Amino acid sequence: QCAGIAVRPARGGLRMTLRDGMIAVQSALAVSLLVLSGLVLRTFAETGRIDPGFETNDLVGALVSVSSMGIERTETRTFFDGLMQELEAQPWVERVSNGDRLPLAGRPFMSVRAPDTSEPVQLLSENVRHDFVRTLGLDVVDGRGFELSDEGHVDRILINESAAARLFPAGDAVGGTLFQGARDGERALEVVGVVSDSRVRDLLADPEPAVFGLFDDATWPTTNSLIIRTRRNATPEMVGELRRILREHAPHMTVINVVAFEEIIGGALYTQRMNAELFTGMAALGLALACAGIFSVVSLSVKRRRREIGIRKAIGATEARIRNEMMKRALTPVAVGCAMGLGFSLMGARIVESLLFGVSPLDPTAIAFGVLGLLMASAGAAAIPAWRASRAAVRDALRA
Repeated sequence: QCAGIAVRPARGGLRMTLRDGMIAVQSALAVSLLVLSGLVLRTFAETGRIDPGFETNDLVGALVSVSSMGIERTETRTFFDGLMQELEAQPWVERVSNGDRLPLAGRPFMSVRAPDTSEPVQLLSENVRHDFVRTLGLDVVDGRGFELSDEGHVDRILINESAAARLFPAGDAVGGTLFQGARDGERALEVVGVVSDSRVRDLLADPEPAVFGLFDDATWPTTNSLIIRTRRNATPEMVGELRRILREHAPHMTVINVVAFEEIIGGALYTQRMNAELFTGMAALGLALACAGIFSVVSLSVKRRRREIGIRKAIGATEARIRNEMMKRALTPVAVGCAMGLGFSLMGARIVESLLFGVSPLDPTAIAFGVLGLLMASAGAAAIPAWRASRAAVRDALRA
């Protein structure tokens, strides 16, 4: 019998050590996934706070083509004038304009040269109507915006703040001249104003130097965009109404796309949203497995030690002391797993660094989210069987 007493604790200790090791590994995995989940969630939150530089809540865009209508390029302006007048007559429309492309849908580049340099600079370029800047919601920070009287004057341009800082570092952009084309056939472009920076090509990229010119009747594109500023937040019903008006106004016009800009913003953040959902799901699964393991291990430990617990209570051990010891024993491998998991998560964060935006791989908020999240969940999983053990009647425990 004495030999049996001597052997059983040794075997039980070995089993507990193996179980504790499994809990530590599960905890390390859960911490790693929680930290990575915190990083991508922080990334998604950061991208959601990006200011594109123009108000998107009440903006609707449409990309249309008149190439199949047999309209001469010189008649394109007249056609769009009539279409925009019809749109502006709608009670939910505040303002309408059009340009080459929808914002955040890509831009071509224009090569221009400042007067005091021989090296050309690549600027994002767009041809627009005179009221495009106001409709999109860009601010004129110097000089003036386009006016109706500017229509047809393709030698007048607007540039954004980034372009002004790069091409006119002395701050004399308004009234300045840029040159486009080869030196033997350069065209002079007069800068009439500087507008605020905006992300018109890529929501996640810093604003790039850009130039806005006016449509030329002789080269007006057959495919361009309509920008509609509504009187209230753009809704799917407005998008459907706009599509209906376009088809009724010109049944043979190709309507390539009609979309609210909130949807465009959502599409630009699709990757970040999917990453957040994927890593959160994996972290939730890892946390659930760790908590299930902790609960089962503590429950098994309580079952095996019921007689010991009964004896300790009989000689005066308090319920609080028994609970604390059970919790300490349960959370020790969890603490070891947290330390291991932090190392794994830091290595994993370096691997997924390309998925992050505006967040450091060593972000303390994400690390705290992972560690505290696991400790709180583990404490909850261990508390239930520990509480049951401390509440067990002495008589029942001694009979076990």
